[in-house]
Amino acid sequence: MTGYQPIVIPFNYPGIKLSINIRMFNTEAHINEQYKNQTLLWHRGDSEEKFGYNKLDKRIQWCLTEHINYKFNSYGFRSDEFTNIDNLVSLGCSFTLGTGIPYESTWSYIISKKLNLANFNLAIDSTSADCCFRMAYNWISQLKPKIVLYQSPDPSRLEWFDGESRKPHNMSASSHNHSNFYKEWIVDEKNLKFNHLKNLHAIQHLAESAGAKFVHLSLSNIARLDYARDAGHYGPNTNRAVAENILRSL
Repeated sequence: MTGYQPIVIPFNYPGIKLSINIRMFNTEAHINEQYKNQTLLWHRGDSEEKFGYNKLDKRIQWCLTEHINYKFNSYGFRSDEFTNIDNLVSLGCSFTLGTGIPYESTWSYIISKKLNLANFNLAIDSTSADCCFRMAYNWISQLKPKIVLYQSPDPSRLEWFDGESRKPHNMSASSHNHSNFYKEWIVDEKNLKFNHLKNLHAIQHLAESAGAKFVHLSLSNIARLDYARDAGHYGPNTNRAVAENILRSL
């Protein structure tokens, strides 16, 4: 079912009976839902151990004293809490989630504040275009965004569901347990190309069918200006430059 499920909670006072409708959206499984309603100081690749090794790296001195929170909303996204207010939706991998930088420095957050929209960030670190489509398919019709921003992940990533646990997994070139199917799939450029394109056009169709403006961002077109705290992801200056370029195009 698409949309939200209203839950009525009664409140009883002497001579008064009140009820409040809380909107519960339908969700889709993803790896970060385990962190819903939690705030973390470190998250996966941006680990405290790695930070210790990076302290002497001059590229990342901008954030050595900066406190970074990974605050996840009630659906497990590093995002504003979902409501029915005017918003933009962003989809992508760890770059869009903002690994190694404050939430307020992420490119989608900067754009949302410039446009006076809530930032509904559906990005998931290490994710694939397949997962981005699943998130778009479930959430766009419910959140009704004004704008959909899609940063396409590495095309070598492929999502599959575990037949036993029925949980989603992302296979990538760096995975240690390559299946025979994936070994064959990844070596032919056509598989990567058309899996990327079908997800891109499907997400664009979902966005435009919902009346939203659609913006596609490819990591290959981003010029790195700085590094995040983990010394691998893009830093705040790069995020700001990406946001400014997109705002000009809008």
